[in-house]
Amino acid sequence: MIPIRRRIETDRLLLRPYKRADLPFIPALIGDWEVTRWLSRAPYPYTDKDARDWLGISRRIRWWRRGLPYVVTRRQDGAVMGGVGVSFDDNEVGYWLGQPFWGNGYATEAVRGISECAFSHYGLGHLWAGVMQGNDRSCRVLEKAGFEWKGMRRYRLRDGEGDVHHYRLERESWSFAP
Repeated sequence: MIPIRRRIETDRLLLRPYKRADLPFIPALIGDWEVTRWLSRAPYPYTDKDARDWLGISRRIRWWRRGLPYVVTRRQDGAVMGGVGVSFDDNEVGYWLGQPFWGNGYATEAVRGISECAFSHYGLGHLWAGVMQGNDRSCRVLEKAGFEWKGMRRYRLRDGEGDVHHYRLERESWSFAP
């Protein structure tokens, strides 16, 4: 059994497990409608209870080795910025950043970090991500991280099902160089 990585370091980021000390920051960042509206299943409004529930869920995911849920922090000052993860059930990658951190390449760096870990440490053959229609920023994040647009697909969303942009990254096409 492969152990779950405790942390992933990139040039500017530290991806690590969620902890209690993160709880005050999560609702303030993800509770912004401009963030939540692009997340498929995050509740809105996002409450302190939702953050506590996610802490428990993320711990169970790690314990049962079902995936890698990480909080995204800035190495420079430890600022909690968002979240990134990959599910071992279906190789789906998910990510989000609080609005104050948009436009600096952090999301791309986090997706590259989790992708490298998924391929090199866990040997996954591919990764995929869904992006809600209209979220052009997220499409660019995935493209800069090496994912290719494969078309549209049905996906479970907060309010039912809908079509999302389907992106995929194959292990064979992944470059481990920075």
